[in-house]
Amino acid sequence: MNENPPSLPTVKKKSIFLRLFRWLAIVVLLLVLASSVYRYRLNRQIDAKLAAIRAAGYPVTWEELDRWYTRPSSNDFTEFYTTALSKLVELNLPLKSLPHLDPLQLPSLGQPLTPETQTGIRTLLDTNKTVLTSLHQVRGVPSCRYQIEFTKQEAIYDSLPRFRNIGYATQLLALDAVLSAELSEPQSATDSLLSSFALDNSMRQEPDTYSRLILTCHHIFNVSAMEWCLSRKAFNDAQLLSLAAALTESADETGMTRVFAGHRARILGVFERYRSGEYPLNKSIMSGLEDAIRKRTGLLEYDMLTCLDLVNEAILAAQQPLDARPEAYKTVLRRLKAVPHVCALTHGRLLALHVDCDQDTSHLTQLRVARTALAVERYRLAQGKLPVELSDLVPAYLDAVPKDPFTGQALHYVVRNPGFTVYSVGADGKDDGGVKTDAQGVVFQPGTDITFTVVR
Repeated sequence: MNENPPSLPTVKKKSIFLRLFRWLAIVVLLLVLASSVYRYRLNRQIDAKLAAIRAAGYPVTWEELDRWYTRPSSNDFTEFYTTALSKLVELNLPLKSLPHLDPLQLPSLGQPLTPETQTGIRTLLDTNKTVLTSLHQVRGVPSCRYQIEFTKQEAIYDSLPRFRNIGYATQLLALDAVLSAELSEPQSATDSLLSSFALDNSMRQEPDTYSRLILTCHHIFNVSAMEWCLSRKAFNDAQLLSLAAALTESADETGMTRVFAGHRARILGVFERYRSGEYPLNKSIMSGLEDAIRKRTGLLEYDMLTCLDLVNEAILAAQQPLDARPEAYKTVLRRLKAVPHVCALTHGRLLALHVDCDQDTSHLTQLRVARTALAVERYRLAQGKLPVELSDLVPAYLDAVPKDPFTGQALHYVVRNPGFTVYSVGADGKDDGGVKTDAQGVVFQPGTDITFTVVR
């Protein structure tokens, strides 16, 4: 009798495996189709946003950014500044003979320069006399388009020598002002401060976050030098007015819009290179699969769209009046904080967004505080006494009492013995009584205010 086992179970087993394979293939195909549709929709959204950006006159590629940062139609003094700054001479003088070339380490307010310090400053200035004379001559027309090739990934690195030269020239002009005030020459001090502001403002058109940070630091240095000069010598009304005009010109409220627009074009250029495969997301072997997943599933496009939306919101915030800007920036930063960690490129490319936002509002507030302090000085010059409150300056010296952008209330004003302080509470919203720096000597930090003090 034939007792071979029936073959039916084997057939059934093969049939089950075949069905599972078919269903798995269908699921995979559906996922691929869904991913393709999802990526298609994301790319349509991205393309629509890029078209809107271009229609508004802004760049979206590195090449467009390079063309967008145009040369002035007239009075382009780029070559002049570049040539003059290349002739700067640095001297290795003993540190004790000079105040540190740092915006927060000028001699203490109201304190005289020692003879040794005066000699050290004079040596520096005499060595660079030709350069400083040239900078004074072009003070009124600082339109420039410095050589930055935005078509390169690390374009700003080419500017580091220029930043260093402009910084050094700014320090020399500020020291010239300090020395002039010490020697009771307020007109010479005024001229040096005006030339320093003009030199720094020659790069204010640059659509780059690092350039903007450098400009902010230089303005802080100039304001500190102005504080020191006014604490040593009274200036006349014409001199005070010219300094106030320089502060007004320096307070370019459209600057951060330009910077964020440039930063957006740089980010978009990077994303496009990631998407095309020109740049790997990560060069490690382990991340090769991650790169493929991001590109095939739409995560890269989602990341790009998220980043683009956040920068667009940052630009809208930067277009707000200064008094509304702190709250607008806070909204953008809250949104950035809520972005999922899967958007690694967004977090990486916008890592310093909070610094850019804080620097923008603090910088413009510092210039507003300084302008208000100059109005106080003009009142004292005319009336022979300090005003009791800032409302005493209206309407002869100010159109209205300036507001603190961080509180919406009037700027603080404190009469001291001697002198006075005008201040904003700063980004932390706390009144610290006019404390300018933290324990490390850094401005714009929690526990400090944004101040302008005259000790005279």
